[in-house]
Amino acid sequence: MHTVLTLTVLSLAAKATATDTATCLSTSYDACCASGPPVGIAKVNNQQYTYLCNAYISDNSLAQLPAATAHECAELCTAASTCKASFWLESIRTCYLGSQDKYTTGSAASSLALMKTDLELGDDSGDTGDSGSEDNGYDATLDTRTLCPDFDREEFDLPTPNGEKTKWRVYCDHISTRFDFSEEGYLNATGTPYETLFLGRHWDAGYRGVSWKERDFSYRLRTVYNLRSGMARQKLDGFYLKFQEGCGEHVIVKVDDQGVKLL
Repeated sequence: MHTVLTLTVLSLAAKATATDTATCLSTSYDACCASGPPVGIAKVNNQQYTYLCNAYISDNSLAQLPAATAHECAELCTAASTCKASFWLESIRTCYLGSQDKYTTGSAASSLALMKTDLELGDDSGDTGDSGSEDNGYDATLDTRTLCPDFDREEFDLPTPNGEKTKWRVYCDHISTRFDFSEEGYLNATGTPYETLFLGRHWDAGYRGVSWKERDFSYRLRTVYNLRSGMARQKLDGFYLKFQEGCGEHVIVKVDDQGVKLL
């Protein structure tokens, strides 16, 4: 059972120190979040923002734009009259703008959420009234760098943007079909495979999963968004997993609509 938690931006800002400024937003995620409090306040182009470390805004329907810093991301939101909040993802230097009046926050490594001060927030642990449900998505028990072997074949649900649910499963020591031109990189010191999956927020038919290697925590998404339609269909239809004992490569895959081929 989870507790419903509703926080106004002003109550979050009250937790920040009076000396917080926009300086760190102009440098890097770590400058704001590595040693300071997880919440801060900053003024950007005469607009006050509350920023949250390790968080994202679930609505990014307004725009997705390049931004070298969180400060640039805040400037983009300030310039757009319909923007209510945004978040900056440092790993790909991208700013996501949202236009709704309420937002859900959830953990996301190296992501900085920026909210205008007239915004009301909720958190992803909100109870919808169904005991034991995870309708808002985020499951902290899976947010670990050591998913394997403890969570091998563990299943969990994630919500789609339209409110439906998709089912996912952890496979330890399995290699999977490689999808060309999909996102890849390395998890940072606190990043987790589940968090990387959760941050994607696509979870439709074109998103098959995320794989990672235990030895260096490199990861690669299994998505077909950058493939031509014919090639995308071929990759999705031919997607497979193969068990290889002790290989140290693991994968989380979507299992509800397309199933999984095991070789």
